[in-house]
Amino acid sequence: MDEALRKARLTIREPYHVRFIELMPVGEKNACTSERFLSVREIIDTIRPLGILRPVDPAPLDGPAKRYAFEGALGEIGLIGALSNHFCEKCNRLRLTADGRMRGCLFSNQETDIKTPLRQGKEDKHLLEIIENTILNKPQDHGLSEFQPRKCVRPMNSIRG
Repeated sequence: MDEALRKARLTIREPYHVRFIELMPVGEKNACTSERFLSVREIIDTIRPLGILRPVDPAPLDGPAKRYAFEGALGEIGLIGALSNHFCEKCNRLRLTADGRMRGCLFSNQETDIKTPLRQGKEDKHLLEIIENTILNKPQDHGLSEFQPRKCVRPMNSIRG
C-alpha cells in the first residue's frame, strides 16, 4: 500500500498519468491471491490522504480506466477494476496473440486463427469476416469474480493484454 501512495503522490507535482490495475488471475504461475488483491476501493482509500480526488471527464481512448486527479495536481490517476468493477459491457477490445490468434476477451479461451489466412494471402473480405465473427462472438462477460477468480492460463505477454 505504501507503493500505491508513493506512485499516486508523483501525480501531484509531475504531469504523470499513473494507472492502478487490480491484480488479475493471468498465467500459470499466477500470484493472484486474496491476500495480495487490492480492489479499486482499497486503492482509493489508500491514496485519499494525499488530497481531494476528483473524477476526470472520460475521453474516447480511456479504455477501461476511470480517471481521477487530485485537486491542483499536474497528473492524474487511472483505476482499472477488472474484478471489482466489471466493465465488460463497454469493452470494445480485441487481442491479437503473439502466435497470430484473435481473442474477443482477455480471459476467454476462445481464439480464432488469423495468421494462417493472412499467410495464405486470403482477400481482405475474408479477413474482415474473421474479425467480425470474433466481435460477434465476444463473451458477455469475462466470468471473473473478486472472490473466486478463475485463471487465464496463457501468460499476459502472449495475449498482448
